[in-house]
Amino acid sequence: MTVSAEDRDAMARLLSIMNGQPQEISPLQESKHTAASPVELLGPGQVSSRDINAMADVLRKLENAVNSTSSNMLEESARDPELKAALNTTATSDGVKIGIYKIQQQLDESRVAGKQYYNVINQVTGHVVAHELSLYEAAHGLVKMLNNGMYFNSAPVRQLMEAEAAYTSHKIDAVRFHRAARKQQKMGHEDKSQLMETRKQDSLDKAMLAKSNVKKLSQGRGL
Repeated sequence: MTVSAEDRDAMARLLSIMNGQPQEISPLQESKHTAASPVELLGPGQVSSRDINAMADVLRKLENAVNSTSSNMLEESARDPELKAALNTTATSDGVKIGIYKIQQQLDESRVAGKQYYNVINQVTGHVVAHELSLYEAAHGLVKMLNNGMYFNSAPVRQLMEAEAAYTSHKIDAVRFHRAARKQQKMGHEDKSQLMETRKQDSLDKAMLAKSNVKKLSQGRGL
C-alpha cells in the first residue's frame, strides 16, 4: 500500500491535535472553507470533523490494504505448500501444530539416544503416528509429507523413517561403545579401550550420515 503525503499530513495533524498542540491554518487551507463548510473554532485537543473524516479515510485505505494482502497470501498458499504449512503452523506449550498434525516435544534424561525426542500426533484422531523420533527434522519432514497427502507406507515416508531409525541406532551404539571404552580403560585394558573408541567413532560417523539423509529427505530431496 502507498500512503500519500496528504494522508500522512492528515494523520500527523490529528495526532498533534489530540496531544494538545496548537495548529496553524495556512492561507491555502483558509481558502478552501466556504459558506457551505464553515471553519470550526476548536480548543486545544479538540478534533474537527474534517480531521475525523481524513483519519477515517486513511484507516479505510489501511483496512483495504490488509484485506488485499491476506487474500493474496491465501491465494498464493494454494499454489505453494511451504507457505500453506507456514500459515497453518501454531506453537503450543509442548511443540507445534502444523496442519492436522502436531509435533510433540518430550524430555527423558535417561534416554540413551538423546534426552529430547518427538512424537507426531494426528490431531483429528488423536493417533500417534510416530513415536520417539530423535531428530526434529524427521518429525517435521514426516508432517510435511503427511499434510501433502502421502501415506505412511509410501516410499518417501519409509525412507525418512528408516534414516531416522538408523540415526537413533548408531547414536545408541556410539554411547555404548563410549561407556565400554571408559570401563576397559579403568580396568587397564588399553588395547580394548582403543578398540571401543574406534567403534564409537565409526558409529558416530554413521549417525551423522543418517542425519544428513534425514535432512535431505525432509526437504524432498532423494538420496
